[in-house]
Amino acid sequence: MIRCITQYLFLLTIIYTQTAFADVEFQKLDYKDSKGHEYASLKLTDHILDSDVPLFKKYIKQIHKEHLRLESDSVVLNSHGGMGIPAVAIGRIIRKEHLSTLVPQDAICNSACAYVLISGVCRMALGEVKIHRSLHQGDEDMDKPVSVKENYKVIRTVIREKFSFYREMGSPDAMVWQGINTPQWLITSLSEEEKDSYGLFYSIPEEQDLRYNRIARQRKVSKFDLVEILKDKYVELNPADSPSDITNRLSCSEQLFLEE
Repeated sequence: MIRCITQYLFLLTIIYTQTAFADVEFQKLDYKDSKGHEYASLKLTDHILDSDVPLFKKYIKQIHKEHLRLESDSVVLNSHGGMGIPAVAIGRIIRKEHLSTLVPQDAICNSACAYVLISGVCRMALGEVKIHRSLHQGDEDMDKPVSVKENYKVIRTVIREKFSFYREMGSPDAMVWQGINTPQWLITSLSEEEKDSYGLFYSIPEEQDLRYNRIARQRKVSKFDLVEILKDKYVELNPADSPSDITNRLSCSEQLFLEE
């Protein structure tokens, strides 16, 4: 009997450990929106790996199947980075699904996590965002000889692909160059001003216009009226006599008119 209990506790420990350290975390929550849709949280944490992509796809399918709504209408990020290819793959899923991305105030989004962050149709980078130059040759390739000419060719291809993805996601070249010009052994933390200029607090133009048109038709008002609604909310959050040096941001749910 004691042996059975010990084995059972050991099994629970394994299951708990695997869950606690999962890179993609999904949880259904105990409350619903005004339309009766149950809320759920979807988080990308720790290091981004190839195995995260099928898991992320699985949870997206579950969200659709069960008609769930993401908390803050966003994929929540708190990641040190990881592998670029799966980060790009997850980013493309996020964009296809018209989801936003959120880095909470006390969280980080470093290195490859930036690929995921910029993929949101609205980005809210309240926490720290750090970028640097990528490593292009992994440990598994260390025994493979690479000529100078071949190495230059590979690096140039990778840089072109990076620019291509950032442009696909509507992010400025300046953000790419800042990462490329920071060597791997250093990392650049983006200032609030840089995050603002890189569009990391706002919805992308395509999605914003899509939502404006849709909501304007539903409410039978002009898009300019909707702009005024957001402007009034922003002024309410940031009165002229506010002593705070940190700008209070409109949430992605508010920007895209998804708030209750």
